[in-house]
Amino acid sequence: MPGSFLQKEAPSMAWWTHIVLRNTANLKLFKEEASLVDAYGALKEYLKERLVDILYVLFSIFTYFYLAITIATFFFNESVPPSFPFLVETLADPYLGALGVYLVIKEVERRRLKTIRLRREFFVSIWVAFLITASILSYFEEGTFFNEIYKIVVTNAFAAIIIRVGMFIR
Repeated sequence: MPGSFLQKEAPSMAWWTHIVLRNTANLKLFKEEASLVDAYGALKEYLKERLVDILYVLFSIFTYFYLAITIATFFFNESVPPSFPFLVETLADPYLGALGVYLVIKEVERRRLKTIRLRREFFVSIWVAFLITASILSYFEEGTFFNEIYKIVVTNAFAAIIIRVGMFIR
């Protein structure tokens, strides 16, 4: 009888439906993976375009952090955590490198005529004031003596001054 097969349990509409449905699921997975790849590519491109800006901020934070730790360690040597003098001594050489790179990045930004937070920097002035104050205290104060922290203060202050003078000369 014609149409009798419709009254029975309907067979699968086509032999290829499971392939299409499986590929649809694969397509969704592919789109999710593609969006992750696109997001990774976009992040990579963003970092590539803004690497100098990011380095500028990171080195700025590092240089001011180190300066603050050094000032706190020198003036409050007895009341700072014991790790502060160790940090000051350990980070002294990396600080000088970071300071040089920081100023080079700043000069690169200035030459690119890009105005990313190129505000006046005060760390050289702070280092000079800190050097003068530390020298006076070390000379006149009986309990203060010329120690390793004072040596680091002198080294870093003169390095900051020399690098800054070099920036003016260009």
